[in-house]
Amino acid sequence: MKRMLVTLAVLAVPLALVGVRYGPVGWDWFIADQSCVGCHRQSNDQLVAQWMGSAHFSAGVRCESCHGDRHDAIFAAGGDVSSKVCAECHEAEYTEFSRSGHPEAEVAATTNARFIAAPEAMQRSGCMTCHAIGRTFPDGGQGSCNYCHTGHRFSAEEAREPAACEVCHIGPDHPQMEAWRASKHGLVYQAMQDAESAPTCVSCHMGAPPAMTPPAT
Repeated sequence: MKRMLVTLAVLAVPLALVGVRYGPVGWDWFIADQSCVGCHRQSNDQLVAQWMGSAHFSAGVRCESCHGDRHDAIFAAGGDVSSKVCAECHEAEYTEFSRSGHPEAEVAATTNARFIAAPEAMQRSGCMTCHAIGRTFPDGGQGSCNYCHTGHRFSAEEAREPAACEVCHIGPDHPQMEAWRASKHGLVYQAMQDAESAPTCVSCHMGAPPAMTPPAT
């Protein structure tokens, strides 16, 4: 009898934890068709699956935590989320992002004479597909984190891959990726697929700046 009770207790704890984690989603999935999960699993179940496999899901971050619950505002933003929303939980990362050139990318494009002279279709398809990473949101937030941490998985590992940078930093106007691939760093990484064997983009360009050592007096 004692052994049976111990066995039941061992099983009950993980099952309870699973229930806390998956119970509400299961309800939305199968019962509440008009919830975020219930609706989107019918039209885009991959989106829901990505979120369920993310760190956000494990931490209890639900759709409305980032997108809010006003459909008019969600539609007006095209589903994008301001970096200020991300900053509510990721303050240090937001500070690092704000120091980079990414939040300034949209202004850098729209104030450039070549952009101004280009046809609207070229502006939209040739420039803003990348430079919109620096878009300004109604809440004053500047920049979109999901350009690198693609939704709804928001994987840090994915964002650290050179392929995440390659989406924008490539081509005759900004051939950073071609330069890296042709360098010793790029050649070794492509051979080893190991960021500890050779530097990738984020090894040098991301993260907090190194602490300055004051000169000896």
